[in-house]
This record gives sequence, structure tokens and C-alpha cells, in this order.
Amino acid sequence: MSTIEILHPAGKVQDTGSIQMNAIPSLKDGRVSVIDNGKPNFARLAAMVGEKLRASHGVAEVSIHRKENPAVGATTAILDEVSASADLVLCGSAD
Repeated sequence: MSTIEILHPAGKVQDTGSIQMNAIPSLKDGRVSVIDNGKPNFARLAAMVGEKLRASHGVAEVSIHRKENPAVGATTAILDEVSASADLVLCGSAD
């Protein structure tokens, strides 16, 4: 007779203590690049975030780079362009 292992999906919560973040420099006149993962509604979300960053933080430029589709990574060309032209990079997902 074989054994079946059953795992509880909730898992265990671990106390990570305090987390230190690097200081975020001012975004005034900064350049923000967004890597659009190709999921539905992400382009809309990215546009809204870009407008908010311009209005609230004085960001000068927001560029959006779209991946081929959600199942593949960003191409080397996209990564090279983003790394050369951005002060902050955002990537994410939406449905």
C-alpha cells in the first residue's frame, strides 16, 4: 500500500523582523520605465501609474516597453534600453 502526503495550503507565517529598504531618491525630473508584461489591463494600469508619478512626484518621462507575451521574459534589447534610460523601473501584472 502506498502513502499519500497531504499538504496544508495555508503554510506557516514566519516573522521576518524589520526590513531595511534603500533610500529612494527624488523622482523630480526623473525617468521611469515600465516593463509591460502583456497581461490584460496592464497597459491601462501602467498609464495611470505614469500619470500619477508625473503629477505627484514631478517625473519628467515615463516610457513603456511591452514584452512579447506574459509567458516569456523581456528581451535583451528591452532590458538594455531600460537600463540605459531609466532612473526607476516598474514591472508588474494585472488582469
